[in-house]
Amino acid sequence: MKSRNYYITLLIAFLVLPDYIQAELDERQLLLQREYAHVLRWDNVEGSPQWVAGELPQYHFQYGLHFVKLKPGQSTTVRLPQAAFLRLYHPSQLLSPDDVTVSHSNGSGLFASLPVAVSADASSLITQVDRSRNALLQVTRPTTHQEEIVLALFISRLESVGEIAPYRNVIPLTRSTVQLRRSDHAAGQTYWEWLPEN
Repeated sequence: MKSRNYYITLLIAFLVLPDYIQAELDERQLLLQREYAHVLRWDNVEGSPQWVAGELPQYHFQYGLHFVKLKPGQSTTVRLPQAAFLRLYHPSQLLSPDDVTVSHSNGSGLFASLPVAVSADASSLITQVDRSRNALLQVTRPTTHQEEIVLALFISRLESVGEIAPYRNVIPLTRSTVQLRRSDHAAGQTYWEWLPEN
């Protein structure tokens, strides 16, 4: 009996509550966000939680980045979020795809080889896994090489634009206005100066 009364009360509440408290997508905000491209950021792998195992990245004062030194046969493993790229970079050395082998795993312990692409200036190698899931990527220096390689590892991140069109239904006041913009918003907002009166 109690559960029946509960369901009846719940049904009445849904029927009686006004429409304005129901959540709705902001169509104008979505349309405006399509106009702006997401900003691509590259985050240098410095340690945990992106770094998982193997050779730990060490800070290099000259370049202001964390680098991994890989001797032949050594590897490092990083966690790659879904839809992200892994970039291997050296600021003063040209890289080729045979400098390292990159393999990926879903966490099972089995690694499969991945192809790498060379950037236009040949200072970076870039690779990506299946965009729909997180993965572990292992970067290994092949034993066919004699010398070590030093690489900075970067993980891509898309930074979305903040609220583009806030307060579209503002009621203007008769005071002077000021435009203020937060660093994470694309557009400024109008505020009215309102000083205390005696």
